[in-house]
Amino acid sequence: SHKLRRIIRRALTIAREQFGLENEKHCLQELAKVIAKTLDDAHPQVHDRLNRVNIIIEHEHQLLRELHGKMSSEWASLVVLHPELRVLSDCQSAGLIEGIKETLPQIDTWRKNGNILPGSDAFKLYDTYGLNLDLIEELSDVYELNLDIDGYHSSLNHLRQNTKKLIQNKIKNSNDIYSKEDILSELLNHNVELTNDELKYIYDSKNGKYTFSDINTKVLAILKDGKFHLNVDNSELVGIVTEATNFYHEAGGQESDAGWIIGSQTHLKIANVENVGGYIIHWCGIEKGQLTVGDVVCCRIDTERRIGCMMHHTATHLLNAAVKHVTGLSCQVSSNVACDHFRLDVRTYKSIDVSMVHRIQNIVKGWCSSGGQVGRCTVPLQEVLQNPHTSFLPGETYPDILHLISAEYTDSDGSTVHSCEPCCGTHIHNTSHIKDFVITNMKSAGVGIRSIRAVCGTGATKVEEDGVAAYSDLQELQQEVQMELKKKLQD
Repeated sequence: SHKLRRIIRRALTIAREQFGLENEKHCLQELAKVIAKTLDDAHPQVHDRLNRVNIIIEHEHQLLRELHGKMSSEWASLVVLHPELRVLSDCQSAGLIEGIKETLPQIDTWRKNGNILPGSDAFKLYDTYGLNLDLIEELSDVYELNLDIDGYHSSLNHLRQNTKKLIQNKIKNSNDIYSKEDILSELLNHNVELTNDELKYIYDSKNGKYTFSDINTKVLAILKDGKFHLNVDNSELVGIVTEATNFYHEAGGQESDAGWIIGSQTHLKIANVENVGGYIIHWCGIEKGQLTVGDVVCCRIDTERRIGCMMHHTATHLLNAAVKHVTGLSCQVSSNVACDHFRLDVRTYKSIDVSMVHRIQNIVKGWCSSGGQVGRCTVPLQEVLQNPHTSFLPGETYPDILHLISAEYTDSDGSTVHSCEPCCGTHIHNTSHIKDFVITNMKSAGVGIRSIRAVCGTGATKVEEDGVAAYSDLQELQQEVQMELKKKLQD
């Protein structure tokens, strides 16, 4: 998306400065029509989505104008002193001015040392000031310097290695000693079979009441201190791998299940569940007894937690669809689904005012009150790609066969709101089971990105009641303040 943004901005800048076009936005939109017509035989979807293309161009043009207005005076002053910089294609890059100011004093030294822009200094322009490689290469060309591209990539790889180590430290398993890679190696070395977790999707509902069956399965592995053990007892924290499971592991933004594993001689409380290379590991503490590999145990999920996650995950999909319907074009950036709330980060191409927030909320509320089936089906990726209503997560890699979650709602104006997303999460069967929905907060999470928090069910009803009470208290306080001010004025 960053590369696409740079291309659009460069095209708009060239249209204005090189061709002298006063309406550079219109020029780019007309060019998009020509390209769509040219590609129509091979890519007909481009023509079908021209309206979305125009919305994005309009959005980027507006952002560019705002950014240009903020930076033009400082950039103009710099160009007066160093006119050679005028040829740079992206003078709106956020850290460019600071990066150039750091670079200028060193240019003479670099020229004396073989006309080379050192890779470490080029990397600093990227890492500290956020300049992309294209812009760094342009800057080196302006001052007739040869960019040490090997040194740049060496510094970049060093950063990536350090970042990888940091991430590995953060994603170590729940005992905080061994990484996922270590655990996977340990399980493979002991020829442990992968876990069958399809049963996490098997549950029933009747009149909004959900039932989840316990399952009996065999213990295949016990992990303690990151190592395989045949048996364990009185341990504060262990990882259990079973032949099958009905527990949902954290994925798709949805938090994992909790619950219990019960054996003839033991009782374990599951705190977290994760997927390590196809092995579903139940991280738990042994409350009593002992456990041995080969034991047959009962897996029982915390149904209240699961239902809460299901409600909020489905509501995340409905909110995503409502935002897209109201704004005309949007795409999900990320989400986090818990049993008592959720957060949706979404990129929009127009600002969302208070009236739009109310309309978005009312669409989801109406969807919940009117009810409607939430469908789950397994379909080939190519079939999903043909559906114009499908929402994908940018940058996500999807398998050839995937789960598709879908629902529809007719808005008060007669238009249809479509929710259709590939998703590995667990969901309720009908939107009426969400019961209630309230947006509790919305804030900016970057350029064009809105982070929306919301709650469902009885929690949403409670939030609204608290909101009404708080508003009533505020009005009373305002009246008291006004009365006191009048008294003081009279005195």
